[in-house]
Amino acid sequence: MSISQKASEKLESDEVLRELYWERGLSLNEIADELEVSQTTVYRRMKEHDIPRRPDGGWWQEGERVTKKCERCGKEFRVKPYREETARFCSRECHNAHQKEGNIKKECEECGKEFEVPPSQKDQRFCSKSCYLENLNEGGERVELECDQCGKKFQRKPSAVNEKRNYCSRECAQEAGFQPPGPEKERKTVNCDYCGKEIERLESALGEINFCSPKCVVRYFGERRTRDPENYETKTCPVCGEEFESLKSKEREYCSIECAREGRKNRETVVCENCGKEFEKIKSKVKEENFCSQECWKEYEEKKLVKLKCDTCGREFERPQSQVNEKGKNFCSRECAFTTLSENSKLRDRSWLYERYWIDLMSTNQIKEMIPEGGHTVWAYLKFHGIETRSQKDAVQLSVAKRKGECKGKGIDEILADYSDFHPEKRRETNYERMERILKEA
Repeated sequence: MSISQKASEKLESDEVLRELYWERGLSLNEIADELEVSQTTVYRRMKEHDIPRRPDGGWWQEGERVTKKCERCGKEFRVKPYREETARFCSRECHNAHQKEGNIKKECEECGKEFEVPPSQKDQRFCSKSCYLENLNEGGERVELECDQCGKKFQRKPSAVNEKRNYCSRECAQEAGFQPPGPEKERKTVNCDYCGKEIERLESALGEINFCSPKCVVRYFGERRTRDPENYETKTCPVCGEEFESLKSKEREYCSIECAREGRKNRETVVCENCGKEFEKIKSKVKEENFCSQECWKEYEEKKLVKLKCDTCGREFERPQSQVNEKGKNFCSRECAFTTLSENSKLRDRSWLYERYWIDLMSTNQIKEMIPEGGHTVWAYLKFHGIETRSQKDAVQLSVAKRKGECKGKGIDEILADYSDFHPEKRRETNYERMERILKEA
């Protein structure tokens, strides 16, 4: 029995936990260390068995908590060391009650409701945001006044009324000399440092370099970072024939957007090498082999045959590129692949392979590690010997059965009796057995 299984059995009983927690006085961490389980597991079991906490709050080690005294009710409480300087109250109720002690009572100017605010907000006039917005929209009570400059009647809040002078507008205040006019802000005409366009700017807003738009800013600094001549190359526009400079890192074909639009119109009709479908393509991108889609290109590459020489009989044969074994050997047939292996190879022994695959329930990867040949030969020889392969569903059920220990020491017949989903077909005569039978009969 493993250590984790023993620990889980102990945790099933509340007596063990009560003894460790109450009688021995261990903390949550110490119990977890002794039973070699996680702290979360111990905590969950304590909750399941409804084991109450100790008066000292001993879920944690004694040294991990600091005792403090509540500033409101005087009750002692325990906190973690990092909260020693900041923790002042034992509960949220004490904290909220302390905050309300120094509050100032005020009356809302909009609805008349009485509300409390802390001393730092003593100038607050409204009890809520809705009252504030209501007052802002309606403007509250207003007083009708007469402009001291033009005689026009206007309204203003009582708090904004001036005892000496009141004006209806800024212009009237400036004419009366009460508010001096601001200095006229002059504008200067300058040129954009990127495109040369004339623009007007305030003198205070002018800098060493000036631009007419954000696009010019981006283009200016983008080109400035890449102005090194080594990063550029000279190209010829295929539409207008003019030469232009382009960054080597960019696959730019045309000198301007207009030429690019015109160039894309100049297309050529080509035929897809895979499906034979006709489609249009830009002349500059037409190649010897053209494909209408990525899927057609992949299918064509798979169909593309490569000439190979059999490593057993020396006969030349063709095979798709995707099926070529570049690192290992290539064979024209299963017989050649079979005969190439050494006579002492375990894969040639059908009973050995059948026993490993179906009796021991080993995977192909595990079998591959036991033989020197490796590669994809395990699957090839399973088919060659006529050994039925397991489906994905079978593999999942076998994995479950292995974990439960239900397959240990059992043969395939016993497993089939327990798991009715395994129905390998009756084994047929293999090519190897057929050849041996023909040779014996001859």
